Amino acid sequence: MSTTPSESADALPLPPPDPASRTTPAAPVAPAAPVAVQGRPGDLTPSWRLLLGLAWVLAFFAYAAIWNASVQIGIGTWWIGPRAQPTFLLVKLLPFLLCLVMLLCIIYNTPRLVLISAIGTGFAVVGAVPDFSRSIGLGIAEMTVAGLLAIVTATALTGRYRVAPATDPVDPTADAESDVVVSGPPSTLPPAPH
Repeated sequence: MSTTPSESADALPLPPPDPASRTTPAAPVAPAAPVAVQGRPGDLTPSWRLLLGLAWVLAFFAYAAIWNASVQIGIGTWWIGPRAQPTFLLVKLLPFLLCLVMLLCIIYNTPRLVLISAIGTGFAVVGAVPDFSRSIGLGIAEMTVAGLLAIVTATALTGRYRVAPATDPVDPTADAESDVVVSGPPSTLPPAPH
């Protein structure tokens, strides 16, 4: 049975709240200082990890395009094999497995990620070399993918966390920047502080 507005008006009013249960408004709390999430020295910054991941995703699709092109022209790469005698499925998937392994390493932010990417790029180069004997065009396409991966991997070296400079052990209050020594011809030296 449902209650109508006229029935609820006839109901008894609620008792007033207990004064002991009332709380006084607390003093405003200052917002907590943001916690800086810092990576390990040598790790890539998030933006460079994203860029490296995008490069390997694009390599995955580039290998799919190379596979499609080799099927279209009728000349199989070494990892696909000729139509009359195709290679095993695992061998066909080697370039794609390489890309997926690299993506997993990037997602899990493994230590020495740039080195692992360089090793993966080396595997891509080694995988491209045999196709120069079958079809120059497919070999060039695979080598281009490997070369672009090498460029992205090399430039990712610029986006690594570095070790913070140590302070002076004699004077721990000294700034690390005050210990910087500038050398060069006298004309290029900054003016001395007074």
